[in-house]
Amino acid sequence: MNNINQLLDKYWAGESSPAEEADIRSYFKSGQISDEHAELATLFNYFSNEKERRFEGELDLSFLESKPKGRVIRFLPRMVLIAASLAVLLTASLHLFDNGDTMYKNKYTELEDPEEALEITMEALGFLSNKYEKGTEPMNKHFKNLEKTNVFDLN
Repeated sequence: MNNINQLLDKYWAGESSPAEEADIRSYFKSGQISDEHAELATLFNYFSNEKERRFEGELDLSFLESKPKGRVIRFLPRMVLIAASLAVLLTASLHLFDNGDTMYKNKYTELEDPEEALEITMEALGFLSNKYEKGTEPMNKHFKNLEKTNVFDLN
């Protein structure tokens, strides 16, 4: 009994030899199994039954026969190849014709005179203020209507 427990421990650890596994199988086939191993008996009986099981049907190997294939035109791989080529050409042309200098000059202006810089800044802030006032006019109108309703009167 102690010997079979040691063999089972080695079996579950994956360290048993084929001879020890044969001893375990013969123990479970003998029918003289202790109560603590009763649950394992069904497992090892299943293993032995499946080992003796044989396939008795016929295999369909017709898929192995080579059939002459006609010329198949596959459009998807060609379309992917064309799209990839166009993407590479477009990327290369963008990098060739892109001057990083022009992007900076179009967006920003460097000024030496502080008075001129102040004038341009004031003009930009005036433009922004005008747009802000136009955007808030409808909201202010609705807020005045809300104030007339006395909904938020806390007195």
